[in-house]
Amino acid sequence: MSRRLAIGSAWVISARWLMRIAGLLNIAVLARVLTQSDFGLIAIILTISGLAMLVLDTLSYTPLLRLHKATPKHYGAALVLKITVGLLIASLLFVIGPYLQYAYEIDQFDQSLYLSTLLVMFYALASPNLLRFQRDMSFGKDFLFESLTAIIRVILSVSFALYYQSAYGVLIALVIAAFLRCGLSYLMTWSWPLSFSSAAAREILSITKWVSIETFASAGYGNFDRLILAKLTHASSLGVFAAALDLVLLPHQMIIMPISRALLPALQHVQSQTREKVKEIYAHTFGSILFLSIPICFGLGLVGDHLILTVLGDKWAEAIPVLYAALGYAFALSVFMPLHQILITEGELKLIAILDITKAMLYLLAVAYAFQVGGLLGVAFVKSLVGVLMLLPSYIIVQRLIKIKNSIWMWAAIRSLIATAVMIIGVLWIQSYALTITDVSLILLIGLSVFGGVVFATSALLIWLVVHKPAGLEQKVIEILSLKFMSLRLFRFLSRDKSV
Repeated sequence: MSRRLAIGSAWVISARWLMRIAGLLNIAVLARVLTQSDFGLIAIILTISGLAMLVLDTLSYTPLLRLHKATPKHYGAALVLKITVGLLIASLLFVIGPYLQYAYEIDQFDQSLYLSTLLVMFYALASPNLLRFQRDMSFGKDFLFESLTAIIRVILSVSFALYYQSAYGVLIALVIAAFLRCGLSYLMTWSWPLSFSSAAAREILSITKWVSIETFASAGYGNFDRLILAKLTHASSLGVFAAALDLVLLPHQMIIMPISRALLPALQHVQSQTREKVKEIYAHTFGSILFLSIPICFGLGLVGDHLILTVLGDKWAEAIPVLYAALGYAFALSVFMPLHQILITEGELKLIAILDITKAMLYLLAVAYAFQVGGLLGVAFVKSLVGVLMLLPSYIIVQRLIKIKNSIWMWAAIRSLIATAVMIIGVLWIQSYALTITDVSLILLIGLSVFGGVVFATSALLIWLVVHKPAGLEQKVIEILSLKFMSLRLFRFLSRDKSV
């Protein structure tokens, strides 16, 4: 199962990397073509339509993954429910459009909102059979679908942005991309039938009760602040805030989220094993994500200014301090991810909802005050603070419920911290030298990132060998590589298991 999870994660990470690299190119072009106000308009429109899509996901993604045996009737019922709710949401957006235009006073807001209803409908019409790729752990097909849709979306967005020179053109491109995505979803799953039964629909709805609450609470912490800031400040400031948070989440979306996507079906597959073995798997899962999250957070802190100036350009320099203030938010999101998946696997959706509601309320109640005191920087700092503080009660709940071994993830965190310290020293040294011979550039950003990754991986491997190769992420990586390169003496040596 560990090997299947690793291979599945590799496929999903590859898809995410391709999507995010394409997205970076997209942002880099748009940042130089559009104004900060255009970015603000796109941010609030995509926030509203994104919330609608989250509602639709609660009727398909989570229920279909949580069902022990999903039949064609379940997939058909999910499609019917998605289309019905999608029509209701689209109708609601049309009705409240004029009122939101009056509230936000942003140029072209109402027309853009009406256009976003098409995004919602095409998302609702997409085939739910796409979830079979994940249930069956056919991540190669999932990679193909996600990669094709990402490439189409970027090509259209850049082309329409260059032609229209406005946010409205980008939104038109996104609608066309959503239409093509919908068609591709049926083209790739045409051999799988869909049917409908009211019993299957009721079963899905019974699962979505706490899922819906948790989804809205999670979105409240992650996205509702943009709706508040759109009222408190002008569109250009919202554009800066949105751009900074999008970039600070880049490593999380490229590495942690793909692993999480492969993690849920994998954790469900291991439930047939003994309870002690399942607890051990949970501990290693949490430890592995923590092991990766630490260097990701510190690494982004080392190159954050290079990232902003390279991707967005000099006119976005005011986003740099916002990105640094939001580092804790990205770290907390990554560390909470395995706890979230463990609770879902255990069927504790109510607990997840309570945790997310608490986190969202603490943050949203403080947004207006944080903005008055510290502006965008204050909001980003409070977002990080709330996220980090909520990690403790989240882990305590998981620990009391499951009683996973603390020593497993703690040793993983210690090894990661030591390797990260070596990485920081190395990157600071090479960065100080590099800046004396070159300016901030894409090549420097890539070079520092690759150098930091190599130093961390090498340090982590050496530490793992020194402490007698304990079970953990390093061991699993070596096992996967040894399957491909067993003829090499190095991998034969590293793959020898000396752990207890």
